[in-house]
Amino acid sequence: MKRELVCKLAEIYGCNPNDLIKYWLADKVYSILNDEDTAGQVIAMVAEEMPEYSKSSASTV
Repeated sequence: MKRELVCKLAEIYGCNPNDLIKYWLADKVYSILNDEDTAGQVIAMVAEEMPEYSKSSASTV
């Protein structure tokens, strides 16, 4: 499914598009990492590279 379709579905069902997009993205990530032994490490690496996560994790340490 493409992002545009997710947004259209949100519009049709009167849902928040950001909520549906989060679920859509989570499903995509899950399908890629599902069988990987290092999935947790990969997610941690990605989180470190994302500014909003690295700032929040730095403030909690």
